[in-house]
Amino acid sequence: MRLQNKGPAKVGDPQMPDPTKKASKAGVRRTLVFADNGETNPWTKGQALTTKAVTVSCWVALFLIWPLIFTFLVGGFSRPASSAPRVTSQVATTADQNVGAVAQGFVGSWLSATRTNDAGLSAYADLSAISLPEVPFEYRNLAVAAVGPKSDSGLIQVQVAAEVKESHLDKDKKPVSSWPQRYFQVAIVVDGTQISPVGMPRAIASPMTASTKAYGFNQNVPASDPLAQSISSFLQAYAAGVGDITRYTAPTANIVAIAPAPYAAVKAQDFKATTEPVATPADGATILTLTRVLLVTASGQQVAADYTLVLKARAGRWEVSEINPDITTKPTTKPTTNAVPPTGK
Repeated sequence: MRLQNKGPAKVGDPQMPDPTKKASKAGVRRTLVFADNGETNPWTKGQALTTKAVTVSCWVALFLIWPLIFTFLVGGFSRPASSAPRVTSQVATTADQNVGAVAQGFVGSWLSATRTNDAGLSAYADLSAISLPEVPFEYRNLAVAAVGPKSDSGLIQVQVAAEVKESHLDKDKKPVSSWPQRYFQVAIVVDGTQISPVGMPRAIASPMTASTKAYGFNQNVPASDPLAQSISSFLQAYAAGVGDITRYTAPTANIVAIAPAPYAAVKAQDFKATTEPVATPADGATILTLTRVLLVTASGQQVAADYTLVLKARAGRWEVSEINPDITTKPTTKPTTNAVPPTGK
């Protein structure tokens, strides 16, 4: 389409404008000529009106949505930055991870090696003077528990944890199996890029046993002790939904059971306390305890866990008053097990 100008209209021209009306631009008429078929249409103000209508519509739309734009901009600049999740354990360095991986593989090969199948273990050590068992040890959940610092001798001590299967006969002479948590220590030497174990792995006591003594958990509590029984009942209600948790908590305790209960059972394995509990504690006496348990799911999966609890005596029995998330943190009340409350003169 092109724009064509024509000269002044001749008298008698059918398209000649009315003389009584004002001519536009000295009688020059503009017409739109379509190049494809030569048809023409008179130029009108339709396009201008359309342009104005679009412009007005844009301003109206902007007027209607500007509050939303303002809210988005202000909210975006004023929104506080999200905080990073709290890291509860230190991240091992790449060197620690490499050393730990070698130690973990070594312990796994050591547990599963037999006289007729020692290929895995022979990759780590010379077995010429080593006597291997006929039956391998069954294990699961093998993991690195800790990687120690490099000693003056150049050795790095690595602790590896695993649940090792044990079988025995119950009171009815029937075979039963259990999977207690075991710990093993491996000495590692690093020479450039070469990481090698030194000697065979050795079984060690639970690291919790040594570390918790430094925090005051020096007293072993028998499972038959009323204190241990209160703890067991509480943890069953807390993590497995067995029973009413308020039966085992102090009236002032703000403790609720996990819902829905993630475990089917809680098996207490070890009880420790800061002081020796008494059979009949005085009202108001408190004690700080540490309990290791096995949490068992409905499908039979088990995982070890530690619970630090503060218990308070009331009416001659122990009640849980606080779940202390950090074993290095002292309870809010001084642990004591006074059998008889102090009396004045």
